[in-house]
Amino acid sequence: MGKRIGLEKLKANGNFDDVEYNQRDARITRQFVLKMREKYAEFGAELKSTIGSTALNLFHKSYYSKPTHNPLNDQHINWLLDGYFGGRVEIFHTKPVTGAIHYYDFNSLYPSVMAGNLFPKFDRFGFTKNVDFEAEGMAEVLVNVPKETEIPYLPTRSDHGLIFPTGRFRGRWTYFEIREAMKLGVKVEKVYRGLEFLGTTSPFDEFIKTLYRERMHARDVLKDELMSDSAKLIMNNLYGKFAQGNEVTKLIPFDRNKLKQGDQIIQDMVLRTEIKDYPLQTNVIWSAYVTAYGRHKLHEAMKTVIKAARKCFTVTRTRLFSGAGHRLMIRKN
Repeated sequence: MGKRIGLEKLKANGNFDDVEYNQRDARITRQFVLKMREKYAEFGAELKSTIGSTALNLFHKSYYSKPTHNPLNDQHINWLLDGYFGGRVEIFHTKPVTGAIHYYDFNSLYPSVMAGNLFPKFDRFGFTKNVDFEAEGMAEVLVNVPKETEIPYLPTRSDHGLIFPTGRFRGRWTYFEIREAMKLGVKVEKVYRGLEFLGTTSPFDEFIKTLYRERMHARDVLKDELMSDSAKLIMNNLYGKFAQGNEVTKLIPFDRNKLKQGDQIIQDMVLRTEIKDYPLQTNVIWSAYVTAYGRHKLHEAMKTVIKAARKCFTVTRTRLFSGAGHRLMIRKN
């Protein structure tokens, strides 16, 4: 942070109780936040307690009207959450490697799939057992992934985190993922039910295009790294707000007479988690589609790399490492 605002961090030299060292850290933090507030204001955003909240403020202020009510109820949201998965992180090759290793890094993976793709609308939707996979939504199905599949497509949760298995298993996935999985030979053996939405929208197109243009201008023309970083952070932290939970954690003064079950006492304070209503913007399905589109884009790159290099060693959300092969893409931060 200090480098970004021209206020270098001091060296502690092992003494982290040094007053001057800690004062400099505090000054850097304060000046950085003030500078970030200026940068966000240049985009038209108001600095909030988190980057995600700041991104949402800008989205509702300038690109998409803030909802007056949540069209989905708790049953819809809780059901959809089971089909919302994060990024793909896997190791395909565990033996020592000699020779060249190629490293590929997507340029703003999630923002890149937020623009130019379709998302469900909320005018008409509901649970159904007669799903239409050409529509949009999320379905709970039993699938059978062929054992010979080189790069399995569908994720599922396990005790070891997110995995992408072969064989027969049950889960919830977006209609988009199910359509793509079937193209790869996955069989849908049974449909339990789906939450289906009629109609589509592209809510993020202008938001992403405008901020990406601002980021490139700040980086390449203005040479303003902080401005460029601000735009990048806002773009990357919006989609998660549409899957925001209903648990609120707060720190309150200790009062023995007001303790509740589940309270954690920390010296003279109490850490308390409460269940509230879901935020108005929480719909989960938009977040699920963003990460599904992102995993799909990564999957396509993995197939290309394996075809060219014969080997894919590791995948880490937006990056992949492979053996020797021709250059497939240029890395840009």
